[in-house]
Amino acid sequence: MQWAIKTQRLFDGTGSPLVRDALVVIENEHIIAVGPAAQVALPAGVSVLDVGDRTVMPGLIDAHVHLLWSGSVASGQESRVATDSQALLMGVRNAQVALKSGLTTVRDCGDRDYLSLALRDFINHGDLAGPRLLCSGPVITSTAGQLWWQSIECDRVDELQKAVRTLVKRDVDFVKLMGTGGNATPGSNPEASQYDAAGFQVVAEDAHRMGRKVAVHVPRTCASRAPTLGISGRIVTRRSAVCTPPA
Repeated sequence: MQWAIKTQRLFDGTGSPLVRDALVVIENEHIIAVGPAAQVALPAGVSVLDVGDRTVMPGLIDAHVHLLWSGSVASGQESRVATDSQALLMGVRNAQVALKSGLTTVRDCGDRDYLSLALRDFINHGDLAGPRLLCSGPVITSTAGQLWWQSIECDRVDELQKAVRTLVKRDVDFVKLMGTGGNATPGSNPEASQYDAAGFQVVAEDAHRMGRKVAVHVPRTCASRAPTLGISGRIVTRRSAVCTPPA
């Protein structure tokens, strides 16, 4: 099925100037033509949605969200007392708000009880409007570590391996490891590593073996060490600290 969007302005994200009086032609789920309306061949009978004086642009991507949280300054505390039903409803609302805000892909970096995966699959099946979701499932953290109440708590290397394998078994898109404590968890230490180098490496190696990348919650000053530990994707907090894992 083909249809088209007609707009007075089109921003294509390549650095080129705005395209005036533009046409975007879609076939099924793919854009097959885009450019000035006078230069785009439009088959007869194709339905055209004229959005008038609006700017059409590619969908935005947010690489770090927690869909099941409210997003308030008290999100961490709120998530500790929310029920699974409340958390899932929050996720549905946030997914739809994201889509209406222009986000067509979001990466959820830590849920509870795999609820974001259920939401991801529901959207993928066409049962709910929402962005494409890339989900880590529950984070991996140390006992009493960052987000312990909605995580897989691991302290030993064998526990970390089992956690990674369990997450892959549940079909996560990537693995999220809490490398340090964080402000959302009173009693954890944002300035200290939760694992030694062997812990980081075993998570990366096992995840990569099964085709998954790893994102890690670490302070900014630790980020440069991530590639040497085998970490292929990383989350960097704004907090400045020295947390080089011991060798």
